[in-house]
Amino acid sequence: MFKSTGVLKELDQLWQEDIELEWQRRHEHFQNDRSRFEQLQRRAAAGDLRGESALRYIKLVSRFQAEGEATACYRGVYATNQDDAKVCFAAGLALLLAGVVEDGSQALLRAAELEPAVAQRVRALIAEHRKRWMTEEADQINPDVRDICA
Repeated sequence: MFKSTGVLKELDQLWQEDIELEWQRRHEHFQNDRSRFEQLQRRAAAGDLRGESALRYIKLVSRFQAEGEATACYRGVYATNQDDAKVCFAAGLALLLAGVVEDGSQALLRAAELEPAVAQRVRALIAEHRKRWMTEEADQINPDVRDICA
């Protein structure tokens, strides 16, 4: 243990300065992301979001929208980018992760249609999420019914 309070005060001051710089960096990054999200959201509402901008929007949606609103955003981006395999894949995966298995599967299948190289990965993702969804549904069934069906 330190005997000098001067050393402790210096360490505390250094720690505070370090934390403040990190907090400022993170806050600036958050503000930039929020600003970019708002710009992309306006473009998405106008149906003018394509390519890399659409991919960036999909990444930012979950940070700045509630789950139900995010799902609508993913659907909208997919609807206006059905000719872009990367956007279809990203939107489909986001929908799957949000629990919207059918719409997510549809978007992923469209990505595989446009880019056959991802077809195997798409099938694996869809199978994994459908299995998880079916397991969750089964877990919600009354235990007596589950025992009878087992």
